[in-house]
Amino acid sequence: MNPSGISRARLDGRIIASQPGRELILRATRALTMVPGQAALDDAAVIIDGGVITRVAPYRALGPSPGATVVDLGDVTLCPGLINAHGHLELAHLTGKCPRGAGFPAWVRWLLGQPLASRDPEPIQAALAAMAATGTHALADVCTRTPALVARACRAAEFPAVLFTEFFGCWEAEPGVLPWPDSPPASGRTDEPEESDETGGLIRTAAAGHALYSTNPETLRLAKAWDEARNLPFTIHLAEHHGEVELLATGRGEFAALLAARVLPKNFTAPGLSPVAHAERLGLLGKTTLAVHCVQVGRADLDILQATGTNVCLCPRSNAVIGVGRAPFEDYFASPLRLCLGTDSLASNDDLNLWNEARFLRETMASPPEPARLLAAMTVNPAQALGFSRQGALAPGRLARLATVPEDFRQ
Repeated sequence: MNPSGISRARLDGRIIASQPGRELILRATRALTMVPGQAALDDAAVIIDGGVITRVAPYRALGPSPGATVVDLGDVTLCPGLINAHGHLELAHLTGKCPRGAGFPAWVRWLLGQPLASRDPEPIQAALAAMAATGTHALADVCTRTPALVARACRAAEFPAVLFTEFFGCWEAEPGVLPWPDSPPASGRTDEPEESDETGGLIRTAAAGHALYSTNPETLRLAKAWDEARNLPFTIHLAEHHGEVELLATGRGEFAALLAARVLPKNFTAPGLSPVAHAERLGLLGKTTLAVHCVQVGRADLDILQATGTNVCLCPRSNAVIGVGRAPFEDYFASPLRLCLGTDSLASNDDLNLWNEARFLRETMASPPEPARLLAAMTVNPAQALGFSRQGALAPGRLARLATVPEDFRQ
């Protein structure tokens, strides 16, 4: 609860507030609550007290509400605030500069030539504001180089986030010791939440692996175990491009040659497996893992992901910009996998608008999924996969972070 007594909601980057001690009632033509089994609600009312939803019901069923502030939003469809399941805010200063369609090795060479540790907070702040304006109110972000900068920006914007420290390097790890770049966090949070913190204490720090080819296997296992011991999600870039598949299968190829100079150990031996199968052998998959990209996968890989209950984050526009191929979207959406959507970074995408990710899928799939399935990949699914327990649905106890559904997504 907000000690000031002010009831306020966040809606597409706007703050709608009532006077201290008054409930706030948002009325809309429709609401998609994303509560499992709950149908769309017509003439909907979302009742908010102290920044938290207390009730969602038809407006006509409310009865008298003395003292409440009622805001009629008109002909809009409300949904939970969106959750971007994969980003790199620390690369926001590279907006619009990346090569397009040249393939992963060319993109890596370009990226390595850029300043990757900018200390300027303005691009990050602008990126957060742009996400909020398009309905995104939470983020899973990989921020290895400037984690304190990203954490400060998220806290200042009251933007719930899980911030992943991504371990990179194939050197031999000290047995049983996770090689944090600084001292390890004392808890899963970047700092202790204040009572008035509208993020609900949901700015958290977790460990992540960069990729199977770029991080010591023991470090990957330790990172996942560190997260699981603290009830945190684990994430890894997986099966993103053909060079990764070729490297792990044969140890050869253009990408292998690129890594040989700086990343791969001299004694590297290809496991002879697909990326998904290799991740399974290392014990990296499972219900607390978010596997990002998963572009280069076959039927057997999909079966493994499904059998292990692994969460999958698709970043379709980033994959297209870099030129790494097209994930089997039709197979994914025909499966029971918990699918999430992410934008990736502004070093490989034009914006951080999740609705544009959904539009890309809808425009490039022969049989696009129903709007509700796409919306789930931006709300309830990433909330469950990433532990945003107070977001992802319009329901009592959830934070009052809402979005309006664009007209082209209305059912």
